Amino acid sequence: MCFNCYMADGAPRICTEATRRAHVLIAMADPFGPLHVVVEDENYDDENLEACRVAVYADGRPEEVACFEALVALSEDERVSAGAMASGYIDPFTGRAMPAYQLAESEACLNFEERDEDGRATDQ
Repeated sequence: MCFNCYMADGAPRICTEATRRAHVLIAMADPFGPLHVVVEDENYDDENLEACRVAVYADGRPEEVACFEALVALSEDERVSAGAMASGYIDPFTGRAMPAYQLAESEACLNFEERDEDGRATDQ
């Protein structure tokens, strides 16, 4: 999951046994396998997850079936949290931002305005 996508999804930090288990399974899933659109393209919404169902059960490895089932049992915010854990943005046990992302997550850096090459805000 890219950091900007994580932030755009609301940067949830839900750290439970279920999200920790899901983050491990996300990391184990083949990024080019039947869950590609979810685990590689980071589409954690219900519609994209359900679109993978038939392929996961038909062609998925046991790890991918387990990953699918773990993700289906979670809310979208929990899925995004698990993806952020798998990407190293948040600590899976404390929910805190990992050191490399603490500055980016600070209040001063949460401004997602479009900017030109000189750093001036552009009209959207």
